[in-house]
Amino acid sequence: MSAPHMVSGSSGSTPESRAAALVSALKSERSLLTDLHQTLLRQRAAVAEEDIDGVETGVRDVQRILLTLNEALTRRRSLIGLLTGSEATDLSALSSVLDAPDREIEEVAVQLLEAARVVAAELETTRTLLRGAIATGDHYLKTMAGAEDAESLYRPETHQQRQKALLVDRQV
Repeated sequence: MSAPHMVSGSSGSTPESRAAALVSALKSERSLLTDLHQTLLRQRAAVAEEDIDGVETGVRDVQRILLTLNEALTRRRSLIGLLTGSEATDLSALSSVLDAPDREIEEVAVQLLEAARVVAAELETTRTLLRGAIATGDHYLKTMAGAEDAESLYRPETHQQRQKALLVDRQV
């Protein structure tokens, strides 16, 4: 982890400075979620426009943001551990476990949780869209290559009909 993300639990670090660092971390994390949301929207637009480069750029951007979010989560847990004594403290329960509840931490935590809900919904929509686009692309390629529908290859009646047709063709 890089030095700017480290927060010391030494005597020089006051609860107020730790609380301010947590607020800053929560705001940064919320900003990353906003970036992820915008990236997902751009990626979906690229799929709709059949812009392969845009889709690939979106994939790279999502990966970069997710990596950075993971680092932000580590930072948040560390700060929460310094403030509460437990890194496992849930954001929604944060104000109830602090010695002196901090209104700003509570507000930013609520905003972060809401941003996470929005991104989770957008992510599911994007996954569904990308799965559909991949399936459509596969079907298109099979059609262009003259391949039969893969589903029909596994139906027993189709297989039997195909066998009968082969026998007829051989006998004729």
